Amino acid sequence: MNNEFPSSSGETAQCAQTFFTAGAASVQQNGDVPTQQFVASSADALLNSLVGMDLVTHADIVKMGTTQRNHLRPGTDGDCFLYSNEEVFMEKPPKIIEGYLFGDLIGEGSYSKVKEVVHVRSLMRRAVKIIKDKRLRKIPGGEQNVHREIDVLRRLNHRNVVKVFDIFRIEEKQKLYIVMEFCVCSLQQMLDNCTEKMLPEFQAHLYFTQLIDGLDFLHTKRIIHKDIKPANLLLSLDGILKICDLGVAELLESASDWCTLVQGTPKFQPPEVVSGTQKRFRGRLVDIWSCGVTLYNLVSGCYPFDGDVIMKLFENITTAPLQMPPTPISQSLTQLLTGVLQKKPEKRWDMLKIRKCKWFTSQHQTDNARIVRVPSIKHTPAHRPLSVYNSLVQLYSGQQTVTEEEEEEEGGEKEEVQAQQPAEEEEKQTK
Repeated sequence: MNNEFPSSSGETAQCAQTFFTAGAASVQQNGDVPTQQFVASSADALLNSLVGMDLVTHADIVKMGTTQRNHLRPGTDGDCFLYSNEEVFMEKPPKIIEGYLFGDLIGEGSYSKVKEVVHVRSLMRRAVKIIKDKRLRKIPGGEQNVHREIDVLRRLNHRNVVKVFDIFRIEEKQKLYIVMEFCVCSLQQMLDNCTEKMLPEFQAHLYFTQLIDGLDFLHTKRIIHKDIKPANLLLSLDGILKICDLGVAELLESASDWCTLVQGTPKFQPPEVVSGTQKRFRGRLVDIWSCGVTLYNLVSGCYPFDGDVIMKLFENITTAPLQMPPTPISQSLTQLLTGVLQKKPEKRWDMLKIRKCKWFTSQHQTDNARIVRVPSIKHTPAHRPLSVYNSLVQLYSGQQTVTEEEEEEEGGEKEEVQAQQPAEEEEKQTK
């Protein structure tokens, strides 16, 4: 669908470079780093490769041998990379599982953790979602959501949908690993870390056009996402938006988009879902409503409908009139928000109307002074450097590695201790 609307994609390519710094721009569009000749037996060769890929500068290493230090060259890191003034010591040997060298924890959900990894043969930078069976069983419908997400992700290949490269399971550990492309942060993290808690209209336009491209692709594949929101919209190293988290998505069996179950975030759900009066819903229109709430949130920092308690929220979504954000927005954006946030599904705009509207097709002037940039590593862990760097140095310096059989998750023992503490507290109170 992208090639039918060259103006939007052209603007995307032009503006994305402005939003991200030179350090991030050196990485390819899909988040990969170029493969180079790599000599596994030499730590010097390792540093040569990393420096050549602009993943390491003098600031990444504060103490190393004379030979290694000679390989470093002056350079300027972008916001995605770390400036460090202190030496970091590895407490554990580097860990390799199925050919992936593990780095730091970069995210955590109700039943999964996300860590940064590097494929040791190709040096491609990835993220891996680690799902523990024990955690999964505690979540209602958790196993179904994971199997659904895997089934859906295997079918997808689009620049605005997060890509899955590998899926494997370690039976001994009762863990599932989903290897995906590496992204630096979500739109929600950008909102949380900026002063005004919202984006300028031109920047919201950049992301919304990509969201529509990605969502339209999902719909053509008969996939209803059901949980579109800023937290599920990631940004790659070069600023490309990626739709993620298809755990509650539905793969339609026919061309009809009627759905009977929606498990998305309440504030982003349409009236026909929260009213409780309808037994089935038009899935594509549910996603479009969520896109409207997302866009409203991006340009205002608030929601079109809210409530102190869940029932009040549902009442407002169902009956309260739509009011435009208190912050000034263009007339064409007002028209778009009014169209996609129609309470009656039959009156709500579809993808074609969205793509043809003035706000979507217009070129928006970029104001560099107002751009909300990716959160800096200096202030938040939302952006991380190559966190596996220390593991790489140790690995190619001949130090011992941890394999699948030896690997133990740090959180495993902590979870057992935390689980025992409430029981001990309760026992004391009973006595």
